[in-house]
Order: sequence, then C-alpha cells, then structure tokens
Amino acid sequence: MQQVPLLYRVMLADKNKKLIIHEKDGLGARASVKNAKGKWTYGDIKVGDDGNVILDNNGMSVNSEWEEIYPGVLPEKHGGQNSNEFCIFQMGDGTFTNGASITDNLVLYFSGKGYHGMVVPVNIVPLAIYRQYLADTRESWVPHFPEECNAN
Repeated sequence: MQQVPLLYRVMLADKNKKLIIHEKDGLGARASVKNAKGKWTYGDIKVGDDGNVILDNNGMSVNSEWEEIYPGVLPEKHGGQNSNEFCIFQMGDGTFTNGASITDNLVLYFSGKGYHGMVVPVNIVPLAIYRQYLADTRESWVPHFPEECNAN
C-alpha cells in the first residue's frame, strides 16, 4: 500500500495542541457556490445546486514543504504575515505525488506547482461528507513545531 504523502498545512490549534475543525482556519474547506449572477464565490471547493462537491481538482490546500507555504498564511514567527496563533501541522511521510492516496476517500492533486496541492475527494459527495472526510484525518496531523503550537 502506498504511504500517505508528507503534507503541511497552517491551522489553528486548541489548548491541547490539536487542530480545530473549521472551514477556513483549521481542518476544512470553504464552499464556493454560484451567486445570483452565476459567478462562483470565493472558496476552496465548488458546490453544485444539489449540495454535492464538483470534482475539478480543488479542495483543501497543502504543501510538500513548510518553507513553501504562502507568506500570507505562514505565521510571522516563520517569516510570514499570519498571526502567531497559527501552527504548522504535518501528516504522512510518503512522497508528495500527484494522485497519491491520503485516505480511501481523499487524494492529493497538484495545483500546478510541485510543492502545492489540494486534498480532493475521490468521488462526488455532499459537501458535509467531504468535510467529514477531512475531519476524520484530524488524529493524523501533528504540530511540526510542537513547542510553538498554541504557546501564546
């Protein structure tokens, strides 16, 4: 069986250094829906009128190396512009490979850069199910810098 790829993501943690389940600041994904003018709203994954995710290779953002995380997301203490309340989390130890399996229901899709990817669902499912798939990985994520995580 293929190893879960090594993934990094900046998220908020609770007092026990466990990441929170949240659409934007934690383990989750923001929904993008069509507005009244037919334009997609800002989000991480498109959701159709039926409430199901649209498989277009968008999803929860991750990186292969923490140093490659976008500066606007990276905490200030690591040279970024985001609040130091955020922690860098990691999971897996395999190769960051396009199409790599994360769980039975989630895979890694490259977003065009070799160090950035999206965690996407394998099949069309309701948004709530996709978010649950992400939440189910919670115990696999650990702080990359445990001494700093939620030490404010």
